[in-house]
Amino acid sequence: MPLKLPKYLWISMLFFIAFNGKAQYSKVHYLPPTYNQNSNILFSTITVTTLVETPFDVSITNASGTYSNTLNGLSKSNPITITLPKGDSDGIFKGNEGKTNIVLNSEGFIITADDYFFTSQLHSVSSQGAVIAPKGLAGLGTEFYSGHMYSKAGNNGVRSHFISVIASEDNTTVTFENPKINWEGQPSTFSVFLNQGESYVVAAPFDYIQGLSIDDKFNAFNGTHVTSDQPIAMNSGSFLASYSSGGQDAGVDQIVPVSQLNNEFILVQGQATNILIETAMIVAVEDNTEIFVNGNTSPVYTINKGEYAVVTGENYYNGTMHIKTSNPAMVYQNLGGSNSPATLGMVFVPGLMEDASRSVLISGANSIGDVSIYIVAKKDESITINGVDVQSTPIDNLGNPAWVTHRIVPSQINSLYCTSGNNCANKGVDSDFLIESSGPINAAISLISGVVGAAGYFSGFASVNTDVGISELGILEYNLSCVQDTVSLFATGADSYFWDSPSGNMDLVSKVNDSTYFFNYDQSGNIGPFTYRLIMESTSILGYIQNDTVVLTVNVEFTPECEIDFINEDTLFICLGDSIQIDAKDVNETQWHGEEAFTVLNDSTIIATPTKTTTYYFSNFIKKENALINGDFEEPDLGIFSYLFVNASTVPGWNTTASDNQIEVWHDGFLEAPAYTGKQFIELNANMSS
Repeated sequence: MPLKLPKYLWISMLFFIAFNGKAQYSKVHYLPPTYNQNSNILFSTITVTTLVETPFDVSITNASGTYSNTLNGLSKSNPITITLPKGDSDGIFKGNEGKTNIVLNSEGFIITADDYFFTSQLHSVSSQGAVIAPKGLAGLGTEFYSGHMYSKAGNNGVRSHFISVIASEDNTTVTFENPKINWEGQPSTFSVFLNQGESYVVAAPFDYIQGLSIDDKFNAFNGTHVTSDQPIAMNSGSFLASYSSGGQDAGVDQIVPVSQLNNEFILVQGQATNILIETAMIVAVEDNTEIFVNGNTSPVYTINKGEYAVVTGENYYNGTMHIKTSNPAMVYQNLGGSNSPATLGMVFVPGLMEDASRSVLISGANSIGDVSIYIVAKKDESITINGVDVQSTPIDNLGNPAWVTHRIVPSQINSLYCTSGNNCANKGVDSDFLIESSGPINAAISLISGVVGAAGYFSGFASVNTDVGISELGILEYNLSCVQDTVSLFATGADSYFWDSPSGNMDLVSKVNDSTYFFNYDQSGNIGPFTYRLIMESTSILGYIQNDTVVLTVNVEFTPECEIDFINEDTLFICLGDSIQIDAKDVNETQWHGEEAFTVLNDSTIIATPTKTTTYYFSNFIKKENALINGDFEEPDLGIFSYLFVNASTVPGWNTTASDNQIEVWHDGFLEAPAYTGKQFIELNANMSS
């Protein structure tokens, strides 16, 4: 009498991760403080502008709550500039105030609104000025490399390099590393702990650098590697510095993380012809990064991660310089207001991107100097300033004929683009410049007033980022243990998603939602690869349509735990009225089933006594240790505390639906409540109903 034994293996796990889209035109901007070595601070301003017609309010706060301001009624027709109170809440401090190498909670700002806006900060000190252009969500990330003004000794008592960071989440660890040189008061590698809105500043005054004994010591701070376990924003630059032993100026900008970088750039020459004023500094974020200038097929430099190269001003052609790198890189440009090194500004240069801004509204810049405008745009696209077609002749470059530049000096602005009068580019005039194009643009300004100079890019970082991956690792190819059995495939940031399977395995995935599918291995013994193609369409907030296609691959790794043949024979024959022992192997926690009588001896053995042809089968549950991330809730460790309210981002493997993102962690036995296992347990929604 035949006896048949089907075999089954059941186990499941689920992981999911989500990311935010990013854009310089943003609803939130984080602004770290500025370090000023020894210049008398005159004033600091924050300007907000928007392309939105309907008025909305903007909030500016610091971490300590000692500064809070609501800017009412921001709209396209009503940009707002405020002057910050001098002191602890103006976003800038001098070197003798003792604010480096400590956690600061009053000097940095968080600027938020319910709609999209641009913002900028301007610092005016004796004989110098600086413009900083925050990048919004595009500026938040977890890996950066610093850049500083190309420098040498001179007027050391007023010169310095610095880095400042601000945390966007509580419980953020930030690590600084530079194997070549130490920041003042720090080892070559060190870490700091910040909560949301708190800042940290490191500096290298030139008096300190002068005493160091290493090669190229005034430029060795370039390429300082800054990483964090949660997103931060970072400013990088010099206040003050210069290639000259005489005049100097401030150069600082907010930069973007490595994840936002590009590998093609067009630099627009400022108002200087001195080749050591108008320079470009390229910092590599990957080894073996080749640098190509003006379309040449041979690299002028090859540098490794954290190294820098300077391309001097003789490489400008008709006022433009095309730079291409074999890997994404950070490009910093010294932009001159004149041939004096005292009129320098440093800008972080955006790459060429189809999804960059189509429009930007610049306001409040005239307070420290006359304005020049620089625009990098797609060829044959329309461009207007304050509604007037740009009339300057487009300038071609030697590397990419699809892009052109415009250099518009104050006299041209005054004669062509003022909304009223003929002096809107001049210092002290309250002027707005609305730059609009039918295609992507990178727009920058430089400012000049005597020996005061500054510069900054006000657009170019409005990118669309779609994220896609497998499991909590977010990788494109995943090796799935046969014991794990299931894994999620996800994407975020797009408007629409289309999934298919080039390998023909759509039967192994189930739809969770449009952007997420769940892969469930059928234990067939087929190890793959199982491929899944995702086509995503996205629209930036400024109108660019982007299409991305990504292929995700799942491979199955077999181990002895996933042995398919649990029994030696699928079919057994016995005589009517007899019994037979049925043995399975490599099983545990087994449940046996059958229509006819049987007796269970142990997990792997039964005695069957059928009266007819019968199928007996079992379900074998394989126990996977630590199937849940942080399943005992032992992280974060409470230490000496009985309970703590913590941000969900600090609890590995767990999220909450609570709007305040708080999870409550209890120690075993607190208020006589026991942990099921381990020494801690949690309440996922600490203060709110589930």
